Parts: sequence; C-alpha cells; structure tokens
Amino acid sequence: MVASAIAAGAFTGPVSAAASASVTSASDTAASASCGKPVAFPGGDTWSFYPVRKLTFKGRTLWLRNVRATDYSYAYIKSGYRAGDLVTVQRSKDRGKTKKVCGPFARDHSNQQSNYHVSMRACIGVRVSGALRSDCTDWYYDKG
Repeated sequence: MVASAIAAGAFTGPVSAAASASVTSASDTAASASCGKPVAFPGGDTWSFYPVRKLTFKGRTLWLRNVRATDYSYAYIKSGYRAGDLVTVQRSKDRGKTKKVCGPFARDHSNQQSNYHVSMRACIGVRVSGALRSDCTDWYYDKG
C-alpha cells in the first residue's frame, strides 16, 4: 500500500529506493501547495465535523472531511500530528485514473477542494528513518 501511494503521486521528494522510480505517474497533474482555498478552522468547524474517509498510519489519524454546506473537502490529521508531516488532497473526475494533487502542505490540514461530482481522497506523508512513507484514504465520491 505504501509503494502504491507513492507511485500514485501522493508526494514528491526523497522516497524509499524501491519506490523512487515511480514517484508520480503520467496521469497526475503537478502538485501545487497554492491550490484550493484555505480552511478557516480545521478542527473547530463542528458543522463539518464528520469524516467521510479515515486512515490510521504511523500513529496518526487522517480524515478526509466533507463540508456539505459548501461542497468542499479537505485532508485533516485529526490526531498524532508531528512537525514535518505532510498532507495532500487528490481530486479526480474519472474515479482516480487521472488526478489533480493539491499539496503537499507541511501542516495538519490541506486547503479545501471542490468535491461536487468528483472523487477525492486524503493522503499523508511522514518521515521514518529519513525516508518518506505515505498512504491515502479510499476515494470518496460526492453525488451532490
């Protein structure tokens, strides 16, 4: 799963030797830390408190949060965040065959991305003995 997340283009930068040949795929749009719009209160917006996808990875709990009122979603490290952790949101109009990567963000949350009639997932990257390890939630499709 880790190699597949790295191969799927979740993150760029130093990775394990086994996965270094395929950090991104041809179907990925270049990552951008300026995409989307900022999250005002990532932990305190109780009207969007529920996750639509969750992942536990290396002692962290990652959520893909869906803000129903605005049709936006974002990645949020709910617990276990450590300085240097990275998050991204991937957005796809064809259920993951091609995707836009928003991030990486070196903080506990990503920017928000429009999720109306698209598939999205949250990804996390952490350093383990100097090597970047990553994983992603399952895809979530917002039917509107």
